[in-house]
Amino acid sequence: MSNRILFFLGAFGALSGCFGSSADVEVLSSAPFGASAGVARAVTGDANFIAIIPDIESPSDYAHLSIVRSISATTDENGLSTGVIEVEYANGEREQVSAYFYSDVAGIYGRFGTDNPAIVVGGSAPEGLPLGASYSYDGLAVVEFLIDGDDYSETGTFALEADFIDRTANMSVTSDNASYSHTNMQIETSGLFDGQGGTLVVTAGSGDTRSLDLYGSFHGENADYVTGAGVSGTRAGDDFSYIAIIGDRN
Repeated sequence: MSNRILFFLGAFGALSGCFGSSADVEVLSSAPFGASAGVARAVTGDANFIAIIPDIESPSDYAHLSIVRSISATTDENGLSTGVIEVEYANGEREQVSAYFYSDVAGIYGRFGTDNPAIVVGGSAPEGLPLGASYSYDGLAVVEFLIDGDDYSETGTFALEADFIDRTANMSVTSDNASYSHTNMQIETSGLFDGQGGTLVVTAGSGDTRSLDLYGSFHGENADYVTGAGVSGTRAGDDFSYIAIIGDRN
């Protein structure tokens, strides 16, 4: 698969990369698994995205793409589709990527694993945020980590409680051999949220505890959906980890 990964603006149809001149791109962290790799956030006014990409040095070089077709996809009772899609880049190159998505509102797309991941999470910006103090979200979590020289790739669940009055959120993630927790994440008026300094507990192998920053966004007409992603550690240090989440409001 190519080392290029794009910020998607939808699920099926012609899409534009969010790294163009109209996007506000912010590098959130660098060198988690390679000297030029990193985590970036792109905001266009009508879309919010987080990406874990192999080359953070030249985000403006990322081209446009289009979704060619769905290779395989199944949709659960909550409307979350899981499968493989084929994309075509501006240069005519095509490739298949894994996908978890809610129609054209929010999704996770990309190449998973701990060797050279390239993952995009995000979707449409919320049209408005709720006014209440207690809103619950849950859904799917992809958890990947290294420990004792071994790679672990797990699918688990997450739960998030959002207070849109105080603009804070608490999150927990659980998979077979890891758990993550973060309290008092800060929600911005744009629907973006920042969670620096969350705690990832790995129980596989010798086990350890890691600090992991997770960033995300709410999506949809009334912040009905949520996505997020974050990384910690390095491959060289045998403690590289990342989490990607997607879910909806209860």
